[in-house]
Amino acid sequence: MGLTRMTPRRSARSGAAISAVLAVVVLTLPDTVVAETDWLRFPKREAKETVRESVYNYLIISRDGPVVRFRRLENGATVSAIDLSHPTRQVVPYTAALFAAALVKPDPRGVLNIGLGAGAFDRLFVAGFPEARLTTVEIDQMILEAAKTFTAFQETEHSSVAIGDGRRYLQRHGESWDWVVLDAYVRNSQVPAHLTTMEFYKVVADRLSERGVFVVNLHSGSALFQSNVKTLAAAFPQVVFLQVPDSGNVIGVAVKFRDRDLMQLITSATIAELPATVTSEVDFAALKPNFRRAGDMPLRRNTRLLTDDFAPVEFLDLQPER
Repeated sequence: MGLTRMTPRRSARSGAAISAVLAVVVLTLPDTVVAETDWLRFPKREAKETVRESVYNYLIISRDGPVVRFRRLENGATVSAIDLSHPTRQVVPYTAALFAAALVKPDPRGVLNIGLGAGAFDRLFVAGFPEARLTTVEIDQMILEAAKTFTAFQETEHSSVAIGDGRRYLQRHGESWDWVVLDAYVRNSQVPAHLTTMEFYKVVADRLSERGVFVVNLHSGSALFQSNVKTLAAAFPQVVFLQVPDSGNVIGVAVKFRDRDLMQLITSATIAELPATVTSEVDFAALKPNFRRAGDMPLRRNTRLLTDDFAPVEFLDLQPER
């Protein structure tokens, strides 16, 4: 579960869970039928929001019209969002950018997504690639329950959610994946350290299919981002980075093959051959000019690789990039 960083961080507040009464209705949309939850009936005329807390997350869940947002209580940053009137719309721009994987591997048969959020990625993937198998690994049971309760998220015949740690899942299951998508953050907008290291990326590479692609949501502006760039470039033969327009999010795109140039593969990809359901929600033409090779990313001389023995992600995330 990721976020788009819009406000200053580390402003912790306390919150209390608010009880709610939910009623289920059915909303009919063009070409689809979506179960929608009737929003919380609050006893007072306050903003439509409630709080959910677990050992991993502390979230404000709010609704503005048809849009439900999961936001971090500590800093207000948006984690994920769903438009109940148009569930495949990628309300948060970076989740659309994760579909850059389609420019590399346009015909995925099996995809592993680490981090559920409100299920924005899952909804569009299932609609665009209905015959592909999508497995989402989410460490926080509360997130899955919130997605089902407040956004009517549902697993399907070809998509499922496994509760557990993404790295352990990769290590314990021998399948190969055409896409591995990583968008996992916990309290204080922090990425789990064990999902940033050379050793973890080695596991990812081992589980990618021959033409598979790994995409990861990163944030620019800190020493951690610099270490992320250096570590990805050291772990994979080819890596490019996509700056999400009007956002601090950067999507890393990595492959393990060497015989085709990754940047050329992306820039020459034929968008018209991708599923219309996906291209209607993702502006691939606008994304293409924003890719940069790893070698074009400026790094400080003392930028450190992240390993299982050295991954102080919280400390590095507080240090300025330059």
